[in-house]
Amino acid sequence: MSPQAHPLRDKTTEFVLENMKGAPNAIEAASRAADEMISAAVRKTEGKEGAIPRDEIVREVCHGAMKGMLLSDLDITQGAVVLIGSMAEVAQEIHVDPAELLTWSLEGVARLAAGVPREKMNEVAQAIDAKFMGTAEIFRDLCRNNSS
Repeated sequence: MSPQAHPLRDKTTEFVLENMKGAPNAIEAASRAADEMISAAVRKTEGKEGAIPRDEIVREVCHGAMKGMLLSDLDITQGAVVLIGSMAEVAQEIHVDPAELLTWSLEGVARLAAGVPREKMNEVAQAIDAKFMGTAEIFRDLCRNNSS
């Protein structure tokens, strides 16, 4: 679903942009907005037939949050690290294994690869790997899959 419009991704981008306005730390505000979107979307759809699966919620929200940061000319390298770093808390809220949530969030951030230069995505990979050791190659593979 990545290249086409996705309502959850688009709503997240709008929500993130709104929450960043006037915030003393726009990246932190974007990350908090994404956390709220994930929690709200999971609560709203849990147990409903035809609901968006949790993994796709996380991917689309992370993609939408990163898109909002990109549109605001924020440092997406720092943004990705902060966003992914917040996932441990979200994992507790929505009762998901933190390792799974880390993977889903990496997949969501990697969806930016279709519109961001490879060098920048490599910077993001290195920064993520510095905080979450062993993720760089996984992230680069995800980026390659999303840029083709």
